[in-house]
Amino acid sequence: MANLKINGTPVRYVGDQIENAYFCLTDMAQPSGDARFLIRTWLRNSATLDFIHVWESERNEDFKDTEFGIFKSRSGRNNFMTSIDELVSYNCKSVFSKKGRYGGSFGHVVLAFHFANWLSPEFYHAFVTSFINRNSFTVKRLWSRLNYRLHTEGVKSSLPPVQNKRLKGLEYASEADMLNLAVFGSTAKEWRAQNPEAKGNRRDHASPAQLHVLANLEMLNSYLLKNKMSKEERAVVLVQEADYQFSLLFALDQYKR
Repeated sequence: MANLKINGTPVRYVGDQIENAYFCLTDMAQPSGDARFLIRTWLRNSATLDFIHVWESERNEDFKDTEFGIFKSRSGRNNFMTSIDELVSYNCKSVFSKKGRYGGSFGHVVLAFHFANWLSPEFYHAFVTSFINRNSFTVKRLWSRLNYRLHTEGVKSSLPPVQNKRLKGLEYASEADMLNLAVFGSTAKEWRAQNPEAKGNRRDHASPAQLHVLANLEMLNSYLLKNKMSKEERAVVLVQEADYQFSLLFALDQYKR
C-alpha cells in the first residue's frame, strides 16, 4: 500500500495507478479531528450523495440505481445518517471500508478530491498540490469531466417541459457560458474567435487551477439550480466563488486570467 504525503501526513492509497486509486479517507480526516465523525457527516450531505450517485451511474453496471435514489431522498432529514457499509449494500464501488489495524474508509480518487474540498480549502490545496507533484497531472480533466455530468443534470432538472431540443441546447450553452465567464472571462464563442487555429475546446487548453475551479463551480451551480436560485443571483455567487478559489489555488498555476 503506497501513500501520498499531505502537509507531511501520509495518506494511504491502494491501486496500481494513482489516477484510479482508492485513497484512505480516514487518513485524510485525522488531522482535522474525529475521522469517523467527519466521514459520516460528509456522507450524510445531499451534495455528496448526488456526487456518489453520478460516479456509480457512470462507472458501475451493478449499481442499484433505483434503490439508491430512494435512499438518497431521505438525506434532507435531520436524523439521517449513513455509512460506507450502507453504501456498499447498494453495490456502490466508489467506496469501501477495511477492518483491522491498517484499515479505514477508502474512496476513489474522484471522491477523495471531493472529500478534501469539503474538509477545508487549505487541505484541498495541499491535496491537489501533492497529487499534481506525484502524478504530473496526467489526468488533467478527471475531476472536471465527472462534475460536468452533475452540472448538466442540474440544468436539465431546472428546465420547463419543452420539447424543442434546440431551445434546450441554448439553455445548456447559456449555463455553460456563465461558468466560462466566471472562470475564463469569456464565452466559448469568444474564445474560438480569438483562437481559430486551436484544437479542441476552451477546457482542453485550461490550466490545472482553472479546471479545478471550473469543476467546483459546476457542482455549486448544480446545487443553486436545485434550490431555485435565479440566473442573475447565481452569476454573482459563481463569480465571487471563482475569485475566492483562484486566490487559494493561484500557487498551482502560472496562468493569469
